[in-house]
Amino acid sequence: MRVIIPNIITIAEAEELIKLSKVQVTHRSLLDGGPIIDRIIRTIPFPISVSIPSYYTIHCHPSGHKPHYDGCDGPGVTNARSWCKYSATVLLSKGFEGGTFRFLTEPQVSHKEELYRSLLIYSSGPDNDPQQHSVDRHSGVARHMLIMFFKELV
Repeated sequence: MRVIIPNIITIAEAEELIKLSKVQVTHRSLLDGGPIIDRIIRTIPFPISVSIPSYYTIHCHPSGHKPHYDGCDGPGVTNARSWCKYSATVLLSKGFEGGTFRFLTEPQVSHKEELYRSLLIYSSGPDNDPQQHSVDRHSGVARHMLIMFFKELV
């Protein structure tokens, strides 16, 4: 399952989340995410749980991410988020080179510009049609992503 909700946040909200990433701990509970995170969660078109261990983080990794699954193991990969049933991401910045988000699970789809300020939510976990994905290496302007991991449906 994959759903994109366009323009989920404003440019000012994206900038606020980027600033927050410079002062917050790596993982933060969705229960105390603040008004922007709360509003994003309320737009998800099906019931999800934000209880612990669900969390969000803001990533900026120029090396990208190798192919992986969230919430389940893949060939040669053990995943620490075995509890995760849904993953979501919002691209907070633009203007970088590379950095394409790719689904490797059929149908294979690539996303870049359309993810800017839009919510992409997808299924994770071994019993929930897990979506293998990767992010290409990028350069230039920092590529900031809000990433959320949800425990289960309520």
